[in-house]
Amino acid sequence: LEILIPLYLDILASSSRAELFPSILATLLAIINLLKNIIDPDELHSNYENNNNSSLSSRTPTLAQGLQPLIQNMSRMLSQLGTVATHTNPIIRRNVCQILLQLASTDLTLLSGCLNDVCGFMQIALNDSAEDVAKEAAEFWLVLVERGDAYDVIYPFVSNLVQICSQRVRLCQEQMQIEREEYEEHASGDKPVRIPTRSRKNGGDGENEEGNIQTIRRRTLKLLDNL
Repeated sequence: LEILIPLYLDILASSSRAELFPSILATLLAIINLLKNIIDPDELHSNYENNNNSSLSSRTPTLAQGLQPLIQNMSRMLSQLGTVATHTNPIIRRNVCQILLQLASTDLTLLSGCLNDVCGFMQIALNDSAEDVAKEAAEFWLVLVERGDAYDVIYPFVSNLVQICSQRVRLCQEQMQIEREEYEEHASGDKPVRIPTRSRKNGGDGENEEGNIQTIRRRTLKLLDNL
């Protein structure tokens, strides 16, 4: 990782290598997932606050030390994420949101120094035309709201978040007709109950057969309720 992470960040800095961005961002997300799963949260928080001078030990010392380059390159990685966050490819925008979400879920300190900028981007992402991007942004805001200690961070964005959420939960006439027909089918017993096939808890991304529109509505409704 001492070699790979700087290499990945160099590629992200090159607009001519954009076709590689999705796979690189997915790899970085997988590395961050390792960080979340094996490092003690208190130790990670202390390590990052102390300017990365101490070593990570964790329950798996060898793997923890291998992840040290990620911590050391965190500021640069966040800077590079900022340069690709508004890319025209929605897959890249979604991947950026997923990484920021995972960092916020792991330890909010990892976003220190740029948290206000991250929140500004995630506010825009919540209103993204690509449903997958908006879903990740909604999850990010839910993480912050449910923490209970990030109100000072959230407060400047609350008004706009409420407005965006209110817009996203509204259905157009066609969507209302589809929901009405599905409800009637369920009520009559003509349509089988759909069972979710994946969830974020068991390693999935929270998707089920109801599709993106219903998923983003549920998440924004939950966010609106929490706000």
